[in-house]
Amino acid sequence: MTKKGESTTGPTSGTRKRGAVTVYQALREEILTLKREPGSALDETAIAKSFELSRTPVREAILMLSGERLVKVLPNRSCIVEPLTMHQLREMLDTWLILGRALSQHLSRAEIPVDTPMMQDRVRALTDTIGHASELDTALALLQLQRGYADLAKNFFLARYYLQCLDAGRRTMLLLYFPYASAADLHRQADLHRDLFAAIDVKDTAACNRIVGEQIAGILQIIQHSLVPVAADAVDLSTSALDLGHPLPT
Repeated sequence: MTKKGESTTGPTSGTRKRGAVTVYQALREEILTLKREPGSALDETAIAKSFELSRTPVREAILMLSGERLVKVLPNRSCIVEPLTMHQLREMLDTWLILGRALSQHLSRAEIPVDTPMMQDRVRALTDTIGHASELDTALALLQLQRGYADLAKNFFLARYYLQCLDAGRRTMLLLYFPYASAADLHRQADLHRDLFAAIDVKDTAACNRIVGEQIAGILQIIQHSLVPVAADAVDLSTSALDLGHPLPT
């Protein structure tokens, strides 16, 4: 029986909580980088064994991920990675555009310098990966650059929802943008970020709105291009009548 004033949470509870957070962070990154493919099954027992934990913290981690719509718990209590669908793509891009513009406006009006060594280093890190590293490395470099605006803003609400929006689009970007973007497309994104630095620092809010719009439009054009059929037009579906040879005797 617990005495008055005595903690009800012992080492086991604290260890389980830390274990759940560790599993959550690891699974979340694996899902967002497509190491675990959309629709693939999540084996709680195998995950628990790989982390040398019981299944309880794994279940807690899965519940946290289901709250972010990264994991889907099925009626039979098995779990899969949330399938990637297109039905909310417009809303995601719309929100990204709104928050990107709001963030650049905030940085400009708050007179927060953006053309800093940190941001220049992140642009260089992005351009260094183009044509010389994997699509995932380029995607992570662009993500770090985008996160830099939130790091500088020091606005809890804008930063939080902007980062959530970026994460919501990571799987879509890896599947439908980076495999189809040319080196010129990627360098254009880097140049637009440099233009945005300058616009923010001179408080040109109209230019900020335009540049963020061009960034999203450039990404959307590639995504649309990725969905265009490439083989169907070359397929000849016209056929001649079946040649059955001599008719069967009646």
